[in-house]
Amino acid sequence: IIKYQGVSIYPISFKEIKETIGYEVFSQCMFPFCITKDYIEYVNNCELDNTFNLFEEIILKDKDMVKLVSIILSIFCKPEHIYADDKGIMLCDDKDNVMFVLNRDNFEEFSEILLKLNGKSKLKVEKPPKNMSNRQRDVWEKLQAGRKREEKKNEIHFYDILNVCEFAGQYRIPISEIESWTIWKILNCYNAKIGLKSYDDSLAIGLVAHDLKDIQGNNHWLKKLMIRD
Repeated sequence: IIKYQGVSIYPISFKEIKETIGYEVFSQCMFPFCITKDYIEYVNNCELDNTFNLFEEIILKDKDMVKLVSIILSIFCKPEHIYADDKGIMLCDDKDNVMFVLNRDNFEEFSEILLKLNGKSKLKVEKPPKNMSNRQRDVWEKLQAGRKREEKKNEIHFYDILNVCEFAGQYRIPISEIESWTIWKILNCYNAKIGLKSYDDSLAIGLVAHDLKDIQGNNHWLKKLMIRD
């Protein structure tokens, strides 16, 4: 359990997510924690000043966003009651005592905790270069569209990750055990198995070529698997 400003954040298992709202809905509910100022500027084709606050000016002003955030808070923090006003989202116990308030000052830090727990990251956008001609913008937009199509084609879905965790490697891990893990642990297992396969392939090539630099030092499989330096 992670303690943050007086509230507990529970490491929820994949099974609990699956049985409550389902993984697809869960991913949708995580959206407010993934958006950034750059993303808002990109979507709305605008430039926001330094006083802009994502939580107050986007999330709190959108009832659907507040609902998504509240669902995630109910799952991971397990409060008795959740209330929202124009300043924040309050988590209360069964006597309506406020335990925690998610607000403009702690939203980003709280988001980082949730994102790390669930193997997710902030949405990244590539802004077009400034002062482009119409011809340059047309080329840039076509390149971006092509890149997105390629990314979509090569996208790894969560059921693919589960399949690798269950069957890849030298032994099978029962899906019943995998479902008892957190999303973070499932992704860690996936990366470890993929990393070991890549390492073994590089080792075989390196032995033939008499060059093992690609799997030594920081490139060693064990080094890449370490959670901390």
